[in-house]
Amino acid sequence: MNAHPLVAFLIPVFFVVHAVSYRTKDLSRVFANLRTPAWATSFAAGLLILYLFAAGQQESFIYFQF
Repeated sequence: MNAHPLVAFLIPVFFVVHAVSYRTKDLSRVFANLRTPAWATSFAAGLLILYLFAAGQQESFIYFQF
């Protein structure tokens, strides 16, 4: 099985965000208190991740030909 490198990157990121969220109890407040460069970087990283997920090849529906 060939794992997509983006998935291999996102799994540890998910655990880190989850750990931060668990420790702070209010992750939205953490993002609200970020300075502009850190917020812009976080926003850009989120957009990049969305783009990378959307840029994958779309496979046709398995029962399309039946």
